[in-house]
Amino acid sequence: MESSGPGSRGGVARRPLHSAQAVDVASASSFRAFEILHLHLDLRAEFGPPGPGPGSRCLNGTVVLELRCLLPEGASELRLDSHSCLQVTAATLRRGQPGDQQPLAEPVQFHTQPFSHYGQALCVGFPQPCRAGERFQLELTYRVGEGPGVCWLAPEQTAGKKKPFVYTQGQAVLNRAFFPCFDTPAVKCTYSALVEVPDGFTAVMSASTWEKRDSNKFFFRMCQPIPSYLIALAIGDLASAEVGPRSRVWAEPCLIEAAKEEYNGVIEEFLATGEKLFGPYVWGRYDLLFMPPSFPFGGMENPCLTFVTPCLLAGDRSLADVIIHEISHSWFGNLVTNANWGEFWLNEGFTMYAQRRISTILFGAAYTCLEAATGRALLRQHMDVSGEENPLNKLRVKIEPGVDPDDTYNETPYEKGYCFVSYLAHLVGDQDQFDKFLKAYVEEFKFQSILAEDFLEFYLEYFPELKKKRVDAIPGKQGNWTAGFPEVAENEQGFEFDRWLNTPGWPPYLPDLSPGDSLMKPAEELAELWVTSELDMQAIEAVSISTWKTYQLVYFLDKILQKSPLPPGNVKKLGETYPKISNARNAELRLRWGQIILKNDHQEEFWKVKEFLQSQGKQKYTLPLYHAMMSGSEVARTLAKDTFAATASQLHSNVVNYIRQILVPKGRGLMAATCEISNVFSNYFNAMYSSEDPALAPAPPSTNFGAEDLMLTLNNPQMSLGGPEKASWSGEQPQFWSKSQVLDWISYQVEKNKYDASSIDFSRCDMDGATLCSCALEELRLVFGPLGDQLYAQLRDLTSSSSSDELSWIIELLEKDGMAFQEGLGDSGPFDQGSPFAQELLDDGRQTSPYYGSSYGPGAPSPGSSDVSTAGTATPQSSHSSDSGGSDLDLDLTDSKVFPRDGFPDYKKGEPKHGKRKRGRPRKLSKEYWDCLEGKKSKHAPRGTHLWEFIRDILIHPELNEGLMKWENRHEGVFKFLRSEAVAQLWGQKKKNSNMTYEKLSRAMRYYYKREILERVDGRRLVYKFGKNSSGWKEEEVIESRN
Repeated sequence: MESSGPGSRGGVARRPLHSAQAVDVASASSFRAFEILHLHLDLRAEFGPPGPGPGSRCLNGTVVLELRCLLPEGASELRLDSHSCLQVTAATLRRGQPGDQQPLAEPVQFHTQPFSHYGQALCVGFPQPCRAGERFQLELTYRVGEGPGVCWLAPEQTAGKKKPFVYTQGQAVLNRAFFPCFDTPAVKCTYSALVEVPDGFTAVMSASTWEKRDSNKFFFRMCQPIPSYLIALAIGDLASAEVGPRSRVWAEPCLIEAAKEEYNGVIEEFLATGEKLFGPYVWGRYDLLFMPPSFPFGGMENPCLTFVTPCLLAGDRSLADVIIHEISHSWFGNLVTNANWGEFWLNEGFTMYAQRRISTILFGAAYTCLEAATGRALLRQHMDVSGEENPLNKLRVKIEPGVDPDDTYNETPYEKGYCFVSYLAHLVGDQDQFDKFLKAYVEEFKFQSILAEDFLEFYLEYFPELKKKRVDAIPGKQGNWTAGFPEVAENEQGFEFDRWLNTPGWPPYLPDLSPGDSLMKPAEELAELWVTSELDMQAIEAVSISTWKTYQLVYFLDKILQKSPLPPGNVKKLGETYPKISNARNAELRLRWGQIILKNDHQEEFWKVKEFLQSQGKQKYTLPLYHAMMSGSEVARTLAKDTFAATASQLHSNVVNYIRQILVPKGRGLMAATCEISNVFSNYFNAMYSSEDPALAPAPPSTNFGAEDLMLTLNNPQMSLGGPEKASWSGEQPQFWSKSQVLDWISYQVEKNKYDASSIDFSRCDMDGATLCSCALEELRLVFGPLGDQLYAQLRDLTSSSSSDELSWIIELLEKDGMAFQEGLGDSGPFDQGSPFAQELLDDGRQTSPYYGSSYGPGAPSPGSSDVSTAGTATPQSSHSSDSGGSDLDLDLTDSKVFPRDGFPDYKKGEPKHGKRKRGRPRKLSKEYWDCLEGKKSKHAPRGTHLWEFIRDILIHPELNEGLMKWENRHEGVFKFLRSEAVAQLWGQKKKNSNMTYEKLSRAMRYYYKREILERVDGRRLVYKFGKNSSGWKEEEVIESRN
């Protein structure tokens, strides 16, 4: 593969890349069929009221894509990633002959096709097929208003409170909701933009050059090729100040002086250190944009212009080094990029290593190891609660089609990735040599997107002595490879590197962080002195914290928080002794001091909590404090409600919704406990364990349903969201409704009751039927206002109108067949005595997430990052803290439980025997069948409550098994779940455990393997086989029992 772009070396052909054939299941585009050479945006920003109506806020204009056809046979269609929030109104094609000065423009046809809940395909047809190698331009006229990629802020959400603000967030797959594009990290291009703004506004972008034209137009050009997710725009009341030879800060006028003071002369030292280690900084400028206080994230590494939270403005530069992580992305992530989001560790693992190399040089090994120890602690906690064997705990994650890459983010690519890079440095054994390798690696792959194979091949080529020693091979069972280079048998197969990439679990190698002990031990000893009832002030005052940096202070406060509540009076004395902490402007310290005073009910300083929450809206800091308030005294809970009432208008809409969930009293149902972190695993597993049978697979939605769709259907209650047919929810049990059916039903109720829809919190309507049915009355009132009472009553009527709904009807038949169940799993069941999972299945509703054993606050890890430590817990967090480009991971081990939000998946009708049951009450059985059930008992009928018997009995009764399960090979005893969540709900209903899920069910079934009641069916999801110790399922046994 040859390249003549910026990444080529004097025209010399670069190495063929494995990534050249990499698949990106998160893109609907034909990015392998066309090379994108350049992209140009011509946009006009209009600030108006929210909504789809005339005069509403929007970006409108055109995007021009310059492309070249790569297919030898040519192409007749181009596919781009798009989103339902984009309104494309025209498409124009320019294709000319060589030498044409101005190619003729011709309109072309286009249409959209469903792809996933986070995007759709925009298909453009060519009147004449495009020839191989032909270059052409495609211009699309479009408009985007409300959507996930463009974030609009009201004046109240800004620092100045006078003018609105808008910004875009592209990572991971959100820029398809900003402009049609190849929304994949696999390909890169240069771009330019002309942005027109209203008077008094300034536009900035992630571009090499910035030029003001006329009074309200700004022109940008990015001279280096970048992936689409790094194209970013912000428009607001902005000012700038130079802080270095190639750096400036941007902020609202009221913040610009603070930003200048904080970073003047600071950034250049970070950049220069990075250049010494990793090679030239190729992006020209490195500027910082301090976002409005409502910006819910930590930072986003957009090239040339990093977006960061204003919480970094501590007033004493104590958080200035947080941007080292974003600066490190200038080499790892922005310059050398993961080719798809399953290889995210290539971005973040290398960036963590680079960040800590820079930090070591500037601040010393002890301070860097203390920071790295906090990251390791967070990884340990993450794996403890998610399970080490969770597939998301691999470095290379297999993202299934339909899964949003955002839902797979966690600490693993950051901290396990860091450990892998550290292991490779350990194999080299010489830090200077490994630093030189990293510089060569950047030079080799700059401006390209790669896979792990590309990197590891280069590593072994660069260090041939390691390749000769076969460090990539799996060691023998007796080998101890962490102690040195393994001895490998000649006939041994496999790769040690493959183990790192594709095996979930704890890192096989951990770098030595013992230098950090010199900072941790004094902090631990000082914390112990503050726990005693009689304070030894002489010993306390003998320890000076005046030289302690942020990470050491954070570590100290985390220990205090762990030991809280302290003896009476100690917190007051603590604050008086350390005004550096109690009166700090450092957001990390303010967060922890707020948590400490709340946990100790130190009411005289509660005002500091409210003041901090009024000053910023960052998710990482805001949510843990609301959790702490709602877990505290009555005064603290009142403070939470009063603070929210005073600040809600200035917060990001996502944060507002999360706080509303926290404010709902505990124990009031599923919705109050739902946290964004649950989506990381529930979304992943729903896709991972979805039906493989095409006839039973979920039908792709005709559109992405959301608040806009609900609003559009309110004026026509007879039209369901799925089309002009009968309402999609009619005749279906509410607990089985899909998200689109829920929206359809809500729109019907709004119109029926002539309700003012403007008071509905539409962002909370993204739920399926199972979630809706689990909502308490108070929760429905919170979302829907007075309409909540009506919805609650209607739901109760729908779910109780029939004395035998689908689930209870099946159970009734099973019981009539002598299949009664005991309360427990049975003494002779397949579970070991004392098994924790057996107890889990016996639990009657106290269960938390099927994927987590602990509780997290709302927010999910996301790419890029730049924060110091965990918010909301006494466990430290690494500096990346999953804090940029998306939601935060806020650990709170004492508050709201976590439940999956996805209910039963939609499915198509299958073959008559196993297809989906028609809507309505199940058919009645004949009297003869009832007589048979009453009069004849099978000798194989169950006498206990064994799960495997429960499953067997559904399988052998076809009249019960319409669409739940099917035999794959009846003779061999192989069967498959079709509606796995429905079966789990059925089992849970009998066990009086409303939180039963298929994930829990499948874990229970694994206990049958060792007793040979069930057997594994390798490589098949949702498929199991009855083992030799099972009985009652064979056809001859069934026939015998009925005769």
